[in-house]
Amino acid sequence: MYSYLRVVFILFLFPLMLPAQTGAGKETKPDTVGLHRFFSKGNFSAQARNDVMATFNNGTLTDYCAWAIGAGIGFESAVWKRFQFGVSGFFIYRLAGSNLTKPDSVTNAANRYEIGLFDMEHAGNYTDLDRLEELYLRYRSGKSAITLGKQMLNTPFINKQDGRMRPTLEEGIWLTLNEIPNLSIDAGWLYGISPRSTVKWYSVAQSVGIYPLGKDINGNPSGYKGNINTRGIGLFHVAANPGKSFQLNIWNTFAENMFNTLLLQTDWEVKLKKGIKWKSGLQYTWQTAVNHGGNDNQTLTYFPENNKANIISAKTGLEKNGWGLHAACTRITADGRFLFPREWGREPFFTFLQRERMEGMGNVHAATLTAQKDFTNGVKVNVAYGHFYTPDVLNVRLNKYGLPSFNQLNANLRYPLGGFFRGVYIDLLYVYKGRLGNIYNNPRYLINKADMHHLNLIVNYIFSSKEKK
Repeated sequence: MYSYLRVVFILFLFPLMLPAQTGAGKETKPDTVGLHRFFSKGNFSAQARNDVMATFNNGTLTDYCAWAIGAGIGFESAVWKRFQFGVSGFFIYRLAGSNLTKPDSVTNAANRYEIGLFDMEHAGNYTDLDRLEELYLRYRSGKSAITLGKQMLNTPFINKQDGRMRPTLEEGIWLTLNEIPNLSIDAGWLYGISPRSTVKWYSVAQSVGIYPLGKDINGNPSGYKGNINTRGIGLFHVAANPGKSFQLNIWNTFAENMFNTLLLQTDWEVKLKKGIKWKSGLQYTWQTAVNHGGNDNQTLTYFPENNKANIISAKTGLEKNGWGLHAACTRITADGRFLFPREWGREPFFTFLQRERMEGMGNVHAATLTAQKDFTNGVKVNVAYGHFYTPDVLNVRLNKYGLPSFNQLNANLRYPLGGFFRGVYIDLLYVYKGRLGNIYNNPRYLINKADMHHLNLIVNYIFSSKEKK
């Protein structure tokens, strides 16, 4: 890991050494097109992050807490002959907290949330938590670009899924075309993943199974970790904006030899009287296996060859002067489980609330109501409440992780500081999850899933040399 950070720091020091060497012994003319401008006109960035997280479970079940800090630096060069490059790295350090490697004494269940601040693959590793995050070369032409290397993507299913210390990153080639008015196209092939809550880079096949595995459709512990055969992920996206108030997005995610996920989404906006906007959206997601779902042996595969998933999600709401009130619902049919490796990103359904997912589920009904206020000084307040009706915890065919039906309340505050502390952002998240479904007197279906409170306090400092003064 330390070799990765050496690369980052060498690339940072190299441009700083250039002026001293080129200026020694004689006066030089300003360099307007050369290597020095390539570096000096680039963007240096830095981030420091402080994250305190705690979970309070029901009764005698174990409570957890953890306190992590970290910092990182990054650089993106100026464009030279249409080329530019970027590099960044980050390290994490544990200040205090519970013993996250010790399972709960009643259920033998492992910690779920706090361990994600560090290294999911090596629980208890707090001393070697540095990661080379970005290292890419980009070619620009007009409004379009092609990027090769380690980078951060934000697609509906493969995304940074921020909410711990560091996000998920991807390695591959990514093309963005924006030359046609009201139409944009993205396409790419990914061959590497560095999931959130890890410090290594993995092949796409190796990345599947780092997070908890759940059970297969027969009720046995899933056996796909280390047994997946795939060469990578292909993505294709078309976004059309035929009018200012309507947008259409088509996303296709093809995990070679595993599965295919197609997402169709429309969003539209209607301006009403007195400055009120009515915004709505509709999604349809369809999944099917590719070949045998990752392994010919169905006890070792990720996506069972007969599995299919159909998901419909809708939202509607009103907005005015920074205020917003939105309602959403999601239906996952009983055709099969919705499956997508949690190591790659979180689902984009309109009912998604932080700290829980519907991945691994079938036959789900979900509904949420969200109220938000964005103040002119940058303060944001968001309160969301939802009911999530999942299959019975004993229905392993449609409930991979044994998650009972639950209700959830999220309250989130973002507060940017100013003056001397400009660039500092405070995020406070409170989550309550109540139980609605039967757990058959087995607290293993309860711990870290329902009848729990969760708190998260994050203090971020973000600096960019290109930021407006």
